[in-house]
Parts: sequence; structure tokens; C-alpha cells
Amino acid sequence: MWNADRRANSLRQLHALNRHFISILLAEHDDGVSGAGLTLHFVPQLRALDATATHELCAMPYTLYYLPFGNEIYWHETARLNATDERAAGSFETRQNARRYLTELTLFLAWHVASNDAAGARLFFGMSAGTLEFFRQVDVATLGGAAMQAVQVLQPRWHSNPYFWSDLIKSAGTDHVRLQAARLLGAQLLASELCDEHVVQQAPRRLRMSILRRTSETASVTVPPPEQPPPTALAPL
Repeated sequence: MWNADRRANSLRQLHALNRHFISILLAEHDDGVSGAGLTLHFVPQLRALDATATHELCAMPYTLYYLPFGNEIYWHETARLNATDERAAGSFETRQNARRYLTELTLFLAWHVASNDAAGARLFFGMSAGTLEFFRQVDVATLGGAAMQAVQVLQPRWHSNPYFWSDLIKSAGTDHVRLQAARLLGAQLLASELCDEHVVQQAPRRLRMSILRRTSETASVTVPPPEQPPPTALAPL
């Protein structure tokens, strides 16, 4: 049985990976790398956060970045493609790539949590039942090769949602109530993905205002599915 202390430790590791992802976004912006997924308008705001605010922003009970944990077919396909690929072990230079390193760490943490804590794997990574079963059975040596494919689809989670990142950045370190609202919005979006639903029936802004005991008009917001992975893999569910 996976006890509370062990789950808390896994959650601390997840927060550390979120901080690493934010550092990647900032570094790529400095280097002029485009296509990171997060609106450039938010990057200076991210950089302006102090250490406490950044810690709060990263302390979400799920990854702040997307990998296709909801699609079991994707992982079976990447494992098959890399089964005979000599590059799977990777070179020293390849492993210095920050995105590849983050992806590898994430897959190993996901494998560890899936092997011991099914509920945690679903909560932290948004694993579907099939993906959970894959990570429980996969040979750990296969994960390095899978990371080579998965790094190509790494991106900020829910970056197209008009509220999640905006509210997260604005409230971190300043407004704990609104920060909790942003955290709950992420949990709602994650739940909708696990249920194969891409429409949040209650608008995110209404969710925030209800927590603040304010009123707002009823609306419906369409949550776009994650961006398409490379042609070698099927799209996430």
C-alpha cells in the first residue's frame, strides 16, 4: 500500500520537475527559441517572479507540461519503434539537452509512481488506465528510447487555455485564493482529459469568481486538445 509519506515524496519530485520545466522555458526564450507553446507575453512575467512565487507556481499536484500519458497506444508505439534503435541509449551530447533530460526524468518518475501508486499516477500525470498498465509492465531500459520520441511533443500543459497560465502567474506569491482557483482549474482540465471530454461545462472564470464569492455570467469554454504529436505516433486521446 502506497502510504501518504511516499506519495508526498513523489509529489516533491514532481514539483522539482515543474521548476526545471519553467527554467527551460526561460532559457529557450533567452536563446530566441520559438514554438515553446507558452505565449511570449507571459515569459517576462514568469521571470519577474521571486523564488517564493516561483515555488508556489510549481507546487501543483500535476505536471505543468504535457506528455501524452493519456494515450496508451502512443507509448506502445514508441517502445516498438525504439526496440531495435541503436540511438536509444543516446549520446553524451544528446543527454545534455535540457528537454531530453526533463523528459527522461519524468518518464522514470512516472514509471516509479505507476509501479507503486496507481491513484498517484493518474493524479500527477493524467495517465489513462492503459498507459498505467504499460508503465507497470515496461522494461525500465526501454524508457530511454521512449524519451527520444516523447521529447518531440513536450510542451506547456493547457497553454491554449485563456485562463490557466494567466491566473497562475498573476496569483503566485500574491493571492493564495486565486492560486487555489488556478490549481482547481488545472485539476478540472485534467479530469476532463481523463474522461475524454474537451468541453468544460462551467467556464474557468466562473470557477474563479465562485471561489472568491463573486458572481459571473454562465458561459461554456472549449478546451482544445493537445497539439498533434509527430507523424510516427498517434494523437493523444
